[in-house]
Amino acid sequence: MRRVLYFILIFLLSQSVLASEGQLTITFFDVGIADAALIETPAGEHILIDGGTEEGGGKVANYLKSRRVKTIDIMIATHPHPDHVGGLAKILREFEVRSLYDTGMEYECEGFAAYREALKAFKGTTTTLFGRMILSLPSGVHLDFLNPKRQAKHIHTDCIVVRIRYGDIAALFTGDANDVTEGVLLFDEVPLKSDILKVSHHGASDATGEEFLKAVAPRYAVIPVTAPNKYGRPHQVVLDRLKSMGIAVYRTDECGDITFTTDGKSVGAPKCTRKLSKEHQ
Repeated sequence: MRRVLYFILIFLLSQSVLASEGQLTITFFDVGIADAALIETPAGEHILIDGGTEEGGGKVANYLKSRRVKTIDIMIATHPHPDHVGGLAKILREFEVRSLYDTGMEYECEGFAAYREALKAFKGTTTTLFGRMILSLPSGVHLDFLNPKRQAKHIHTDCIVVRIRYGDIAALFTGDANDVTEGVLLFDEVPLKSDILKVSHHGASDATGEEFLKAVAPRYAVIPVTAPNKYGRPHQVVLDRLKSMGIAVYRTDECGDITFTTDGKSVGAPKCTRKLSKEHQ
């Protein structure tokens, strides 16, 4: 019996080592002027942050199926706008989703209606976020929910902001958080420093302020966007600000899907599904 327990212990320890030495990937999907990102941990956990529009959800679903993914361990709906939650309806219908985190807010639009309808059959756990919360996964990946700090009342101000850390590497996902949110995070002095920043609100000028960027100090910035668009995003003032700080900018309209890989010690330039311009080479 002791011999069996010994081998079980050795197996579990070896699996832990393999997980700690494994790779974490972050893929930002090219789903138009919308957000959808998938994190795959060294232990095979899958975290989906937003799902784009209803059309974007189809692309995310096809990607998951191509990788034979059947389960989403954590789904995060940053806020109820259709370009963020519209695609989550398809994921909820076609995959096992174990846990869902959202703000509890509602928004009257077709995309959110589909999401709300899909939730009727949801059998996993639902957590409405307000106040800081940290999740630590078996893979050694940590999710630090930084916002909202109150019961959500305003879609953008109370948008979910989450910092995901693996070893020494961190990525900050800001949804459509605005300058008010950034001010709150700076005032609270929460940990913001991150290697990768998902630029808020598709590069709109109501966010990504100078002081906030200094606190995050990212090496890479990702802007999910399609151009041209009726909003004129990303706004030039934001692009100029990123450039002046020496931050490498990757846009889904230029790069397609954008995938970062890290061993928890370092992270290099991402792989893109479109040929990169000379600016990125």
